Amino acid sequence: DRKALSIPLVIGGSIIFLLNAILSNQGFYLLPDSFNRVLFFGIPSFLIVTGLVKYELSKNIRVHNILLSLGEASYSLYLLHLPLVVAGIKIIAKFNIENNIILNGLLFLLIGIICFVSILFYKWVEKSLINKLKGQYKSPVA
Repeated sequence: DRKALSIPLVIGGSIIFLLNAILSNQGFYLLPDSFNRVLFFGIPSFLIVTGLVKYELSKNIRVHNILLSLGEASYSLYLLHLPLVVAGIKIIAKFNIENNIILNGLLFLLIGIICFVSILFYKWVEKSLINKLKGQYKSPVA
């Protein structure tokens, strides 16, 4: 049964990923080169993705509309996130806030704003461009 194996893969991969994050943050490495990233994060990520795919194949998954919208806007998010992060951090830095709780709250707010702007950009710009290009490049049916 796919579903029975999927949950342990996701949970196990997540636990291993988090433990490895803690260990690597403390300077613990098994190997002297960049292969540590593959070992510490690649393998647990593989377990998580494999578990999620197995769970999805069992057809028992419901996804909230916000997550679906974010998935549709993923390319817009990819294009916009860096300039928006840079702009957001510059704006936050102007206020000289030293309280870490407030800073972390503002960074989470920035993430939300970036996601919202990316969804709007997808709906208003990217989707319109895709539809226009589809109309121009339709191949005639003989």
